[in-house]
Amino acid sequence: AGTITPDGVFVEKRRAKRILESRSEIFEYGNAALAYGLLADAEAILKEGDVPYYRELVACALIRAIAPSPIRLLESRWEKLHLSRTMQVDLSPRHISEMLKDAGRHVTWWYRLFSKLAGDAGGGMLLYDLTTIFTYSRSIKLAEKGYNPDHQYIDQIGVTMAFSRKDTLPVGADVFYG
Repeated sequence: AGTITPDGVFVEKRRAKRILESRSEIFEYGNAALAYGLLADAEAILKEGDVPYYRELVACALIRAIAPSPIRLLESRWEKLHLSRTMQVDLSPRHISEMLKDAGRHVTWWYRLFSKLAGDAGGGMLLYDLTTIFTYSRSIKLAEKGYNPDHQYIDQIGVTMAFSRKDTLPVGADVFYG
């Protein structure tokens, strides 16, 4: 595309310079880097314990800490983080579902993880994902579909508590998407 001058010379049309080729060139860095740094101990313990998908678990925990998202949106949320360029993980909903099923079968991994974290915490706090609460309410925005122990697919809310390691008293609680 272009124009022809009165002298008969073809001049190619100038293309506007694009500052960015696509949205995928802009990544979030700060919060993810901080959360990843805080998860370093847990990642090392999972890696040492030969958990086959420790990176996916760390990525899911990181995303849930920054911006709680349903499982179906984890992959797209991960792609917006700068870590996605250096840490290759599969966060497709199908893979995450299979991974979580497998993680539920290996309770010894979690005992090992929490016992090592509790032993290394010194006088600090240990964060522990306590439970999920199931609800039939339509007005609770944090409720997200999930399976309960009876294999019923109903809305649920996640609850996380922080405990003081020194005197084992709860010092904080947070509610997040199921």
